[in-house]
Amino acid sequence: MSDVRSSGRLERIQAAAGRLVAGLIRHWPLTLSSLVGSIAIVALAVPILPDTYPTGWIRVFYGLLCHQRPERCFFLLGRQVPLCERCLALYLGFWLGGTTFVLSHRKAGITRAWAPVAACIPLFVDGVTQGFGFRESTPVLRVCTGALAGAVLALFTLQRISEKMDQAACTVRRIFLTDPGAD
Repeated sequence: MSDVRSSGRLERIQAAAGRLVAGLIRHWPLTLSSLVGSIAIVALAVPILPDTYPTGWIRVFYGLLCHQRPERCFFLLGRQVPLCERCLALYLGFWLGGTTFVLSHRKAGITRAWAPVAACIPLFVDGVTQGFGFRESTPVLRVCTGALAGAVLALFTLQRISEKMDQAACTVRRIFLTDPGAD
């Protein structure tokens, strides 16, 4: 009797996992942009976590993504966000661009290869001129250049991946829907 109940339970768990995976695959643009956006969301959560929470390993991970200079980072509740203003905006911009792509039913994608290059030029100029000491950037400028680059990169990247996924789907349909007895 318990075997019947446990096998039914296992089947329900497998079915739920299958639906989750199928949903993630079906909604891959939202999944991808949300994963990138979660990098920013977790970074914003780190400073507000209690002191008892072990955030050291999280900060080490973010150290691989960003320089984390205190003078270029936001502070929440007196504690440093582990991404600089520009990187935080870049990840949030990617999430915003991905969300726009999904809400537009994949019509807001960017196909021109020059667009992401053009969107990264302000970010590059701001970073290089500050890095060489020609001027000091501002938090507003860092956020604007990061968000612009992130959003355009998302719209371009998701459009390109979408085109390839559509091609792959057509190939898979052709392979599996071809009648082997027709030849």
